[in-house]
Amino acid sequence: MIKKIIFIPIELPVRELSSSAMLASYLSSKGMKVVIGSQLDIKNLALNSKKTIYLDKTLYSAHNNFYSNLSKKNIKIFCDDIEASGCHVPEIYSQARFSQKNIDLAKGIFFWGKDDFNAVKKFYDISDMKCFKRGSFRTFFWKNYSQNIPSNIKKMNALKEKYGDFVFIPSNFGGSMRPDGTEGVINQAKKNYPHLLDKILKRIDHIEKRREIFMRDVIKVADSFKHINFIFRPHPNEEICRWIKILPKRKNLFIEYEGSVTEYIMASDVIIHSGCTSAFEAYFYKKPCIAHVPRKNKKWDSWQANNMSEETLNFSSLEKKLTHLLIHNYDFKNTNPFYELKDDLLEFYFKVFNDTDPLTSKEYKKEMDKLNSNLYLDSIKKTFKYLFDSDYRYSDYKFSKENTFDLKKKLEYFNKEFNADNVNIKKINDKVLMLL
Repeated sequence: MIKKIIFIPIELPVRELSSSAMLASYLSSKGMKVVIGSQLDIKNLALNSKKTIYLDKTLYSAHNNFYSNLSKKNIKIFCDDIEASGCHVPEIYSQARFSQKNIDLAKGIFFWGKDDFNAVKKFYDISDMKCFKRGSFRTFFWKNYSQNIPSNIKKMNALKEKYGDFVFIPSNFGGSMRPDGTEGVINQAKKNYPHLLDKILKRIDHIEKRREIFMRDVIKVADSFKHINFIFRPHPNEEICRWIKILPKRKNLFIEYEGSVTEYIMASDVIIHSGCTSAFEAYFYKKPCIAHVPRKNKKWDSWQANNMSEETLNFSSLEKKLTHLLIHNYDFKNTNPFYELKDDLLEFYFKVFNDTDPLTSKEYKKEMDKLNSNLYLDSIKKTFKYLFDSDYRYSDYKFSKENTFDLKKKLEYFNKEFNADNVNIKKINDKVLMLL
């Protein structure tokens, strides 16, 4: 028996639940004990453990106290940036989402491609022994599983039946569309990476101006293609009500925000974005993408997502390109910027995690006992925090009990995929499950 426990936090279920469930099921099929669920709960559980493994999505400088506490308990820290932030604006990404102190504390980092690796390597002293350049488990999920999951297929068919042919427009503008607005981004920079403030202010200004022109052109193109439906989807971190106020009513223009972006990409005919990770996912589904980038600026644009799409700079070029893709079956750009995804990628993850010190039988029993006794104590702590901690209430809102139900369904699906029917799924609390 492998006496190892790994914690996998989920911040935004619509973005990362399914791929994280895939990884969790695979690791459990190999004998590891996996604790997975709400990021907030997982962090607290990890801090209460010793000699375990923690997989985070960043080595953010503001989290240094958290990582230091993990390290003191001999917990091995790994990082896989599930947001693919390093594939957008690598310079800002590497300095905002990493720090030398946290890199030194980490056991290893999984990279999507050469761009995020080179960005981190450029600004930090990092051993090649810590760098795993084989791709991310999220891209592996897109390539091999997301189009086969029954719930994804069901939602895709429902969207096609409801809207027919449609163009999908995912937003990732953030900024003033976030609940805390641009002030939230600026305050975060002032607090955690003040040396980047000037660059972040310039990028915010660029993106805000881009958003206005982008949306103006999208509305015009919807008016030009009245026989085609257009579905606009706000980013999970954006406020829906702000978009509802901005977007005018059109018979063929809809706002949708339920569920994962995956089913919308699968069901769509064309995607129009402005530097969105959706382009990465669309690549694996062979879906044509248009990167509409008025006021193009190579320094501040999410260049990699744009580079693998058909770029347009104004309404005229957008209208022309959309005509080619919708009506003339125009051959579209389909460029892969990532490391080659080999069939054994999940096995590689397992080997990396397994190459850590195991728990002794006594240590293992103690850690499992702590997890098994967590349910009652956790409910008392959470009730207290919910009443008196506003930050906790906001974080708690991101991951609901319905998400736990969905997570369980996904884990059951992947357990069958990996012939792991003998793996049990145990409830640790309302928002955390354990595979054992």
